[in-house]
Amino acid sequence: MQRGPDLVATLLGVAKSGAAYVPLDPTHPTDRLTGMLDDARATLVVTEDAHRARFGRDTLVLGSDELAGMPGTRPPQRAASTDPCYAIFTSGSTGKPKGVVLTHRAVMNTVEWVSRTFHVGPGDRLLFVTSPCFDLSVYDTFGALGAGATVVVASSRQLADPEALAAAVVSERITIWD
Repeated sequence: MQRGPDLVATLLGVAKSGAAYVPLDPTHPTDRLTGMLDDARATLVVTEDAHRARFGRDTLVLGSDELAGMPGTRPPQRAASTDPCYAIFTSGSTGKPKGVVLTHRAVMNTVEWVSRTFHVGPGDRLLFVTSPCFDLSVYDTFGALGAGATVVVASSRQLADPEALAAAVVSERITIWD
């Protein structure tokens, strides 16, 4: 799965467009990814060029000319609070993975509760370490930014090296880590 600012920007862009997102881990088998996309009735996949061929449907590649030519202005609101925001699939440990759909209202209720309960604000810095395929990532993406906090995305190298991750917590002045 991609790491870095493109990940957060992609999730925000999908939400702002009024669409729902389905996070996919490109390390998963192709059959699993295809099944998840089919179940979700996905019409477009936003990915990196290295993974484009894996999805067998329309793709938009991050960093491409297609994205560079898009307007930088805020799009009009298209989603209602009862519309889906995202679907995350279960591990499939009991058979076929099942999608769990959450609405914008459910996401906002959680985001507002966490920010209020833990007093998250502009002085905070969250270390994004969670896979977007896991529910905790939703607060890390939308909640921290909505509260005015800074999101620092851990690199794949940092995630694989506990000492590098600990050093990042100190050097980046992290105050929140899910």
